[in-house]
Amino acid sequence: MRDGWKSARLGEVCTLQRGFDLPTQDRRPGGFPLISSSGSIDSHDEARVDGPGVVTGRSGSIGKVFYIEDDFWPLNTTLYVRNFHGFDPRFVYYLLCGLDLKSYAGGTGVPTLNRNDVHGELVNVPTDICEQQRIVAILEEAFAGIATVRANAEKNLQNARELFEVYLASVFAQTGASTSLAECSRTISDGDHAPPPKSVTGIPFITISNVDKESRRVDLRDTFMVSREYFDSLKSHRKPRRGDVLYTVTGSFGIPVLVQDEPDFCFQRHIGLIRPQDHVDSQWLAYALLSPQVRAQAEAGATGTAQRTVSLSVLREMRIPKVEPEEQRATAARIDAFEMHSLRLRSIAKAKLAALDELKKSLLHQAFSGKNAI
Repeated sequence: MRDGWKSARLGEVCTLQRGFDLPTQDRRPGGFPLISSSGSIDSHDEARVDGPGVVTGRSGSIGKVFYIEDDFWPLNTTLYVRNFHGFDPRFVYYLLCGLDLKSYAGGTGVPTLNRNDVHGELVNVPTDICEQQRIVAILEEAFAGIATVRANAEKNLQNARELFEVYLASVFAQTGASTSLAECSRTISDGDHAPPPKSVTGIPFITISNVDKESRRVDLRDTFMVSREYFDSLKSHRKPRRGDVLYTVTGSFGIPVLVQDEPDFCFQRHIGLIRPQDHVDSQWLAYALLSPQVRAQAEAGATGTAQRTVSLSVLREMRIPKVEPEEQRATAARIDAFEMHSLRLRSIAKAKLAALDELKKSLLHQAFSGKNAI
């Protein structure tokens, strides 16, 4: 341990206290922020805690830490620092940021953070407030630089996504004849409407949550199973096969998934299945459904408020370009190549974002190790 540092229980550095109830109907617009487990969500005309203050999630969203400069009202889903015990509030904020608070969450339903468990955590802290403030100044300068780099990486990620969308829109710009989706499909259907009987083993049953929007693939890692007998009893249009295109129709609608391998799963009614005619290239059709032009048709035809739905009748009437099979295949190949370039750019941006997150963790660890000065 470095000179001027000591090991202490977190409760000796900061005392955490549960926030205060304030039902929505009792809130009155004012100049004091209401802090929930996810941050500032509203305002009120009264404060319960003098600023500056530090707040973290107690129930629901665990792990985020917030620094509040002015007086505020921490809600009952939070823990706030009631006593800083002479330590610099900003220093305490970064100290809590460096702890894995999620690891203390308990409960089988909504995760909950018990302040008494956290209070017992051993931490290393400098006793001199000037040293605390020096560490804060170094961390804030470093994090400001990281934030700038992060903003650029996030912009690059967004630009890569938008670049592909613009290219897709240009490819499917309507310049000639069109046809309905029904006219170029053998069948357009959805999954079984009846709740399936679950099984310990058997065939994966996917829901809309198993469709990844970014990769447009089915993730089978978190599904429940149905029996082989149930699967065999399904009609053929409810059993995907290679070359089919799945299409989400409820909630996060409009995500096409090309079935590229011989699948062995079934799916819920919130997912549609499009089985193309022999003269329609499946990859080209999936890209057509992804295009902004078809997405706009889905947006216009979707109904409902809580969960908007694209009905099968709307899906059948969607218009796509009428293109010869050979041109479809050539177009799909060009889009494939362009998307690979876009995915490479996205991968680079994501790797940089992950590296920045690790850098922040490393800086926080070094700052509070009590061994080497930062």
